[in-house]
Amino acid sequence: MKYTLEICSDSFESTLIAQRAGADRVELIASTVLGGITPSYGLCKKVLNELEIPFVAMIRPRQAGFSYSKYDLDVMKEDIIALKELGVQGFVFGCLNDDGSINMKANEYLLKYCEGMDNVFHRAFDIDPDLDGNCKKLIDMGFKRVLTKGGDNKITDTYKIINELYEKYHDKLEFITGGVRENNIDFIKENLLVDQLHISSNKACIDKSTLANKKLFFGTNPNEEEGTYYLADEEYLKRVIKAFR
Repeated sequence: MKYTLEICSDSFESTLIAQRAGADRVELIASTVLGGITPSYGLCKKVLNELEIPFVAMIRPRQAGFSYSKYDLDVMKEDIIALKELGVQGFVFGCLNDDGSINMKANEYLLKYCEGMDNVFHRAFDIDPDLDGNCKKLIDMGFKRVLTKGGDNKITDTYKIINELYEKYHDKLEFITGGVRENNIDFIKENLLVDQLHISSNKACIDKSTLANKKLFFGTNPNEEEGTYYLADEEYLKRVIKAFR
């Protein structure tokens, strides 16, 4: 099987690492530790100008879930308009109701500004257990692709669910699956029907500047380690990507 391998990246440096490692596409976000939020205009511009492989940008105005206020949605709309004018070709987002079901009205509001784009529904898709019904909703709204682990965290447990959805809907909706690890590559190749894979790889790095004065902290929690940030692990990505080629 020929795979499309997408790497999640939250910095310009990490996108270059992903490209060198052999990625086919990047999902560009900000702040991996927050689960991903909207990348800056400057980051998108830099990646657009210098990356040779395509990328999609996450549209998520804040951490903590996917049930958005009208103010959140207005910011998301403005981000989509600005990044579309910049030349970004695709967006990743997903709006939910408080009960975890898909918020049709909110998603349709944003999709109006994404016509003709590579629109991807976020893994927020997995929260509502009615995955079959969710697929129908995404197709009706016009999403191109969905990121899913089959409603749980380990695809070794949910691959049959993913395969069932793929077999039923892949002619109308593309599927991309996360949860790829070095220790499950053979399992994926032998059991999973989906040919698009979403891979994350983070290596901890230390910025020593704030550690020079340990009396100070700059966030809201003095117990958090503020000197740590993350970059993609190039050697790990090379091994994983090579295994799928």
